[in-house]
Amino acid sequence: MENLITVLKRLLPSRRDDRPWYGMLGEGVTEEKIQALVNAGFGYVIQGGSITTPITGNGAYVATTPDMDILVPTDKAFIPLVINVGYELVGTSLLLEVIALAGLGGSQGAATAVTPTNMDTSKANSSGLICRSPSTGAVLPTQNVTDLFHEQETLAITKTAGSATVAAFDRNKYVYRAKDEGVYHILKGANGLNARLNIWGAAQGPTLFITVKGLCVPEEWTRE
Repeated sequence: MENLITVLKRLLPSRRDDRPWYGMLGEGVTEEKIQALVNAGFGYVIQGGSITTPITGNGAYVATTPDMDILVPTDKAFIPLVINVGYELVGTSLLLEVIALAGLGGSQGAATAVTPTNMDTSKANSSGLICRSPSTGAVLPTQNVTDLFHEQETLAITKTAGSATVAAFDRNKYVYRAKDEGVYHILKGANGLNARLNIWGAAQGPTLFITVKGLCVPEEWTRE
């Protein structure tokens, strides 16, 4: 059985700058290691909205209506690298919340299915992830629930363009980068439950784009 260390040993050069690969491994997660896994076909992008066509968000936060819902099958592990939420339109609202929540259990709802795309365009889209954006009728995860990312604004203005009350444009893009956090979350099943990642771009009357980039690898690779 392979684990992530043995896989990286196989993917990375045996030596660089007179250092063995395991010396590099000791330096923690690096862009080189992530890129090696992307090159091998384990990097995926999940999009809600594309080009000039945003999704219509579900409005203010409601637990059952995430704007993106990603379910990780039991034989896979998903490591989110980047989450990007960009608003095209936000109505007048006292509270705008961007939430990325991970956990085990609950259930996906219905609505729009989204196919994760391999970050190497020559490789198959075979992540096994089940994705919806947006979603309705979902049930929140019930175990090991945590916010990966949570940002909010408390502005009651219409943000279709530059704000009428300030000279600069209102903030409309919110980005989570695992490397900036200094820790990489691993989403995988346990206790007979699937892991899920739910994302909300909660506001009044939003249209928005959501992009998630991450690594989807065999679950056994993440075992010690």
